[in-house]
Amino acid sequence: MIANAGNFVADAKIAAGNARVTTALSTELTKANMALALEMLSAAAGRLRKFAASQKPGSDTEPLAPGERSAVQVVAHMLNVEARSAESVYLALLLKEPELPDIHPERDWGKVLRLEDLPFDRLVEYFELRTTMLLQVLDRLTEAQWSRTVREAGKARRESVYWRVRTLVLHTDVHLQELERRIISG
Repeated sequence: MIANAGNFVADAKIAAGNARVTTALSTELTKANMALALEMLSAAAGRLRKFAASQKPGSDTEPLAPGERSAVQVVAHMLNVEARSAESVYLALLLKEPELPDIHPERDWGKVLRLEDLPFDRLVEYFELRTTMLLQVLDRLTEAQWSRTVREAGKARRESVYWRVRTLVLHTDVHLQELERRIISG
């Protein structure tokens, strides 16, 4: 990860071909950055649908590359992270500086939900629904609401709604790029 004059660049290595993927979204809470985060989140479901449409039947459970997750596993992971991120946003909007329980999105949450057991097309539908629901909330927020904070159990640092959404958007973008590489490599 690289910090540069208030801008944050997520620099992730995608195992499929070790391609370097970078997406910039500033850490600063500004109207332009909130709009960019919403734009990126809004585009996510369409990007996932495009990937899904490009796949051969049955290929969604095959690893994207040797030793990697399958498309089903990637989307299940994205949904687990989204669920925990959305929960933190909703709690920040409902309570004054709530403390988030120490629940890992995949190791804990994922073991309960077992999303990877669902068919890929249902995961895509669920992703689209959850994204739509989150956007419905985020689209109406004031700057003060974007500034509301949460903290994780055992940590002193507080994170704003914007920070949590930004983290989710960058995480989602990295995994969508991972899937999109599959379309290109074919």
